Amino acid sequence: MVYSLLDSLAFGQGSLMRLVSCIDDWTKSLDRGFFTAITIFSFFKAFDSVPHCHLFSKLNQYCICGTVQNWLHSFLSDQYQRVLVNGAESSWLPVLSGVPQGTIFGPLLFLIYINDIDLGIDSEIRLFADDCILYRDIRKSCDSASLKSDQPNFARSLAISWAGTLHIHFRAVAF
Repeated sequence: MVYSLLDSLAFGQGSLMRLVSCIDDWTKSLDRGFFTAITIFSFFKAFDSVPHCHLFSKLNQYCICGTVQNWLHSFLSDQYQRVLVNGAESSWLPVLSGVPQGTIFGPLLFLIYINDIDLGIDSEIRLFADDCILYRDIRKSCDSASLKSDQPNFARSLAISWAGTLHIHFRAVAF
């Protein structure tokens, strides 16, 4: 199931409420006598790694076009950067990837970009601005096997079809 953009964004709630929701799920599992296995995926330089051309392709997939897409294109276009080291300056170059940090639209555009991350995954998944938690209640041995297959499938999906295509790199930590 592709994440609902509204669920992903959790307007008015933010990351804290998504984390509270995870902890609530995990404590309910403990109360029932089960445990929860967790893997956290952290995306490296997530906001800086979003190629604008791929982002606009995703916006088209979600029918975000016309005036709104033109406005977003204007928001991201005509940005330039250079490097200054010990008084030496590089040439100005156009910024072709990344979404502005410290804005409302930065995390919004990143979540739109990664919204289909959970395709083919049976475990629970929670998206944060630049992190993702994959978890599953372990009630019987097949649940453990399902999570164990979800972890490499998820990592493989990110590394090959998703991150490889969309230029996002990540690190996974299992608990």
